[in-house]
Amino acid sequence: MSQVVLERVSKSFAAPGRDVVQALRTVSFTAQIGELTALLGPSGCGKTTLLRVIAGLERPDSGGLSIDGKDVLPLPAKDRGVAMVFQQPALYPHLTARENLAFGLRLRKVPPREIQQRIGETASLLEISECLDRLPQHLSGGQRQRVALGRAMVRRPGVYLLDEPLSQLDTPMRLQLRQDLRRIQQELGATVILVTHDQSDAFAIADRVAVMIGGAILQCDRPREIYDTPARVEVAGFIGNPPMNLLPIILAAHEEASVRFGSDSGGKLQLMLPNAHLLPELKSHIGKEILLGIRPEHVTIASNSVPDDSAITARITSLEYSGADLVVQLTADSMKLAARVPAEINFAPGQEVRVALPFPKCLCYDPVSGSLIPWHDKSGVVSR
Repeated sequence: MSQVVLERVSKSFAAPGRDVVQALRTVSFTAQIGELTALLGPSGCGKTTLLRVIAGLERPDSGGLSIDGKDVLPLPAKDRGVAMVFQQPALYPHLTARENLAFGLRLRKVPPREIQQRIGETASLLEISECLDRLPQHLSGGQRQRVALGRAMVRRPGVYLLDEPLSQLDTPMRLQLRQDLRRIQQELGATVILVTHDQSDAFAIADRVAVMIGGAILQCDRPREIYDTPARVEVAGFIGNPPMNLLPIILAAHEEASVRFGSDSGGKLQLMLPNAHLLPELKSHIGKEILLGIRPEHVTIASNSVPDDSAITARITSLEYSGADLVVQLTADSMKLAARVPAEINFAPGQEVRVALPFPKCLCYDPVSGSLIPWHDKSGVVSR
């Protein structure tokens, strides 16, 4: 298996009479050997373009691309040692599943006995042995996608490029194929780059997640790090369902750490931090407005009164039932935020409640640069 390294890759598209579209903006990241890396981002952010650049289907305007330490930009797609699986299976309709798997190998003059051996091993791994003699029209959507994956696998490439292979499947089949994809990747020790806009797919099976927004990769890290500690406000506002609450607040020094409304800040939400344990990066923001980030599941709601310095009054605007959880949308003055609570808790739209924002669970972001601001908690330990 191979390592894929991209260095400051840029790509734009232009058409006569139209504005230039910058699809990729100096993208740099590494797909490690034997890992599944998910390119995660909204539609139109450049994920597929980046995959096509790696595959050799698009040539970048600038930047470098190496696979297994070798510069592959001068090489055509067929010589890069990669195999790409598209969103649609795109099988030859007049060929059986077995013939679809064998087609590329025959073009490469692979001996017939080896072709049959590879097909047998791949079909067993994908659990499609009983489907090999059927035409695509007689296969389910999941089976067709497995055959498309198998067509890439029989080539034994150094890198697998998967462009949203699960997006066309219904939920039960999607979950099953997602689990099988992870199992196969681990059994093969394969280097896989998976493009997806679905956060649950990326977080469920990826070793690393590269969050891509606006043609740039803003953060590439382990799934837990991406979720718990978004490096930029754009990532925080994208990851999660619902995403992280981002609240404009005034930063103030105080003896105790808390989040509250303060009369000395014109009624705006305040983050009170013990000055003795603040990092220099945060001290420079004292008295200024920053963005406070907190996940909905960390917001606590109580219908009874709690001390003023640890909670704010808010009104429930809507409730969204999602099975085990209840997503509560709230407003406090002009501020809007979401909370995730157990579904058995009874709330009603229009109800006035007290909302607490636990300080140790909060993150701070610079509203100008969008970067995460490190801080100390009152024990002096660096948090986030």
